[in-house]
Amino acid sequence: MSGLMESTLTAADVMTTGLRTCSAFSTVVEASLILRAANCGSVPVVEAGAVIGIVTDRDIALAVADLPDLTNVSVSAIMTEDPITIAPEATVSEVLAALTEHAIKRVLVVDRSGQLVGLVAKADLAARGCAKLTPAIGLESTAVGANGVGPALGSLSVKVDHPADDESTSTSSG
Repeated sequence: MSGLMESTLTAADVMTTGLRTCSAFSTVVEASLILRAANCGSVPVVEAGAVIGIVTDRDIALAVADLPDLTNVSVSAIMTEDPITIAPEATVSEVLAALTEHAIKRVLVVDRSGQLVGLVAKADLAARGCAKLTPAIGLESTAVGANGVGPALGSLSVKVDHPADDESTSTSSG
């Protein structure tokens, strides 16, 4: 994707909509069930439609070490409060900047009244072929295939021609 196209696409163009959410009073187990049912890595935490937090699969995995019985633990105990958000009209370049600056994998999209309207993840941008992705947010090991976007398996061999010495070498990454 060219830089020009990246600057004209917006968060609204690439975001995932229809997100499953939970409240701060939902249990961690309930959030886990949402993650499994929706096959996703995060659940926005909302109050009256406004974002108050986000809980990720990583948050839950780390909580297991500290709180082995998560049956009655509320999401509010492990969620990230006041997560980074962007407006639907933010350009893809602005989305990339937010992901990079805050070292996050996903950003919630909220309208002017603070209501959740979607989420943009690195995978959404990779699926659109954004040129800046690999160096900017570390998607070197992500592949887009017939089954969607996911981790690349194996290693990638790249043939590099060196015109100065007319020799070819292969490097491996992965």
